[in-house]
Amino acid sequence: MAELNDSSIWHRHFSVQARYHVWATHRLLEAVSRVSDDDYRRDLGLFFKSIHGTLNHMLVGEQLLWYARFAKGASPELALDAEIEPHRERLAQALEGGSFMGRPRPELDKLVFLQTEQAPKA
Repeated sequence: MAELNDSSIWHRHFSVQARYHVWATHRLLEAVSRVSDDDYRRDLGLFFKSIHGTLNHMLVGEQLLWYARFAKGASPELALDAEIEPHRERLAQALEGGSFMGRPRPELDKLVFLQTEQAPKA
């Protein structure tokens, strides 16, 4: 099996996907920040009821379940609708994390996410 390294097409692919995910989450949280607290917490008939419930689901799924599976090979038993962070601002901070791949958050908007890849030459 070939070792994954910084120059592999898979490393580049997943790096692009990860950067896009961080950028999209940042944009989502910017939009949500303009929503009133009443609307933010209101049951809108969504699968996780409210915007707050949906953001908590993102935190559960991404940070507590999938990242744990990738890093440790297993994840905790946790309900997908668990409210991990009741405080709105702390929830947004938890979803955003800090920097990504050594880049401060404002620099992420400057990155180009769509790239064309040439097939490796045989």
